[in-house]
Amino acid sequence: FAFAPRAAFNHQCPAQFIMEASMAAPVQADFRIMVLEASNVPKEYKSLVVSWKKGAKCVSTSPATVHRGRAEWNEPIKVTTALCRVGQQVHFQAKFCWLQVALEDGTVVGNDKVNLADCCDGQVRERTLQIYK
Repeated sequence: FAFAPRAAFNHQCPAQFIMEASMAAPVQADFRIMVLEASNVPKEYKSLVVSWKKGAKCVSTSPATVHRGRAEWNEPIKVTTALCRVGQQVHFQAKFCWLQVALEDGTVVGNDKVNLADCCDGQVRERTLQIYK
């Protein structure tokens, strides 16, 4: 089976950052990941939690009750992380994290890898993540 939670990525650019031409200092970036829904959820699942994981860091939603094969959230996952520029370009080095879908008891039923550097243009992005068990 496949879940299809939709997530909106809202990157809020730091108010100020100064970089010397020869320096590639990390930039703190704030992300707001709004998990909207999971559909086609197996009927034996009673509630789901979505978590953002990067190394030892973990931020999760509250559990969402599954009703008629669907779970909905109305809360963001807020993440602050450091991103490094590629040389003197506007682009950032890849910064991968995991979005995990789990049962309320912590059993992971799916995950997807997301590159946060792809979401650093200040635009709100919406995408569908295919989550597999």
